[in-house]
Amino acid sequence: MDTIRIRNFRSIVDSVDIKINKINILLGRNSSGKSSFVRIFPMLRATVKHELRGPVLWFDDNYDFGSFGNTLCRHRPDGEDFIMFGFEWKYESTKSESIDLSLFKPKGFLANTSKFKVNLYISELKGQTKLSKLEIATDNDNVVIAIADDTRNHLNVYVNGRQLNVGKGYWDYSTKGIIPDLKYKKWKLKNL
Repeated sequence: MDTIRIRNFRSIVDSVDIKINKINILLGRNSSGKSSFVRIFPMLRATVKHELRGPVLWFDDNYDFGSFGNTLCRHRPDGEDFIMFGFEWKYESTKSESIDLSLFKPKGFLANTSKFKVNLYISELKGQTKLSKLEIATDNDNVVIAIADDTRNHLNVYVNGRQLNVGKGYWDYSTKGIIPDLKYKKWKLKNL
């Protein structure tokens, strides 16, 4: 990971991109978010290691953020009812097969990509914490996967601004990792 960005997380309204070095020094007033920032890394590590019912593990032995409602910044801008984690890194290999986004392979997505920027937007919908939007930007392409409506949590997929007609997708949170699997339901029409 080369940079991280956090928005609307506890007292952090927007950290902007922070370059991750071998040694980073955090400076700031009391209650400015230094401890929250440091505790994000164990939270992300624990999230990746466990199967969850949502996108983030809010508490573990090493930290306790409570819940989405406890963690959402009180000083966030109006209309921003989400927590965002952004990551940027360079990808050393040019083999798109090592990243399982098979949905995009027919379109040539991720071919010869060397730089990734991923933004995860986490929201509370109908009392449950959900990954409401995922943005992936590469050297050549931009992908947005977002919840289409709050009632069924169906996802819309956009590549370079154009919506793909891929059916009704949903996040499968029963997998390990910070980004859940993208699955599709096979709908059957009932005889009327």
